[in-house]
Amino acid sequence: MGRDPVKPARGRGSPLLLAGAGGVLVLLAALLFDWLGSFEPGWIISTDRDFANYWLASRLVFSGDALEMFRGHEVYFAQMQAVFGPDAPWRSWSYPPSYLLLTWPLGLMSYSVSLVVFLSVTLVLYLHAVSITARRVEASAALLLVPFIAANIIYAQNGFLIGALMLYGLGLRDTRPWLAGLAIGLLTVKPQLGLLLPLLLLYERRWTVILSASVATVALVLLSSLLFGIESWTGYITETVPHQAFVMRELGGSFLHLLVSVYGLLRLEGMDAATALPLHLGFAVVALGAYGLSLWLTPDKDARSLCLVIASLLITPYALSYDLGALSALAALWAFRQRSPDSAMGPRQLLFYLIAMLPLLQWSVAANLGLSLAPILLSAGLGLLLYQFRNKRPEAGPV
Repeated sequence: MGRDPVKPARGRGSPLLLAGAGGVLVLLAALLFDWLGSFEPGWIISTDRDFANYWLASRLVFSGDALEMFRGHEVYFAQMQAVFGPDAPWRSWSYPPSYLLLTWPLGLMSYSVSLVVFLSVTLVLYLHAVSITARRVEASAALLLVPFIAANIIYAQNGFLIGALMLYGLGLRDTRPWLAGLAIGLLTVKPQLGLLLPLLLLYERRWTVILSASVATVALVLLSSLLFGIESWTGYITETVPHQAFVMRELGGSFLHLLVSVYGLLRLEGMDAATALPLHLGFAVVALGAYGLSLWLTPDKDARSLCLVIASLLITPYALSYDLGALSALAALWAFRQRSPDSAMGPRQLLFYLIAMLPLLQWSVAANLGLSLAPILLSAGLGLLLYQFRNKRPEAGPV
């Protein structure tokens, strides 16, 4: 990471390029097998993917019907059935109007082409964001990104994009504060993942980043209101947000396998939402206190970045395994700072290896064993970081 004692090596990005090329090859191979009929017909290029939401949204923007996304779930799903047929898999819209500013070009292409372009372009952004987070990315660290890359391709989600925005915001706050603020402003399309960023920026007195993020956020709201109408924002608040709360309370099955929060763990163990949510909130208060302590204890910006991402995922009840792109990168890079002189794997390194691989571990263990690993490993990781820096004191202000 930024303070890795290893000197930069020639071609530092080559392991990331290999990881990215591997991810694209996996996608292309899956498309080929899908075309040859090796999978269930249409498994890869399927409308039973979250990407169907993004593509449909961009089509609605071009047809002048963007407000249909913010008039209630029934209205939105009727649009999905009109495009994908009466047997279209259930999907719901969960994003603010500002998200449409990032996805509108998808409607210029067919569904299958736009899916491949979206995943490929956002993967490149993600790998570039990882490259600016570290002085040197070793091949073994890049390999730990493969579970996240594979998971995001499988779910056809926006995890590459969201992970890149978080990494840009954290990684550029020293050297390019205006760009860091822009990335943080764009991250407000998934606001639950950036809950702790204001605390970090205030503690480190990153005034330029704060100003830039504020301007970017206001600009997104104003521009989306101008293009789609102020009704899009009122509809988001009165229709979309309540429906997503309903989804979080009532949805079960594979949805619970993807939730990485304590709330998800309790729901997976059979607890009802009305009981699980207050217990989660109590735990979130503890996690918030631990994060506040980490700001005081951790001596460098890399440790603070990792603590922020871990604590954010412990605090919000609504984060899923494909939201772990920034976590996977920061945990993989941190694991290689824990190497012992004899290169033997120690428990600290092993823990952060497992955290980096959570995008696939979480789903596979939850689906097969009924246990949510994420909150357990994340709690252990945050606790270990606090213990590791217990006797150190950072200098005040930006580091």
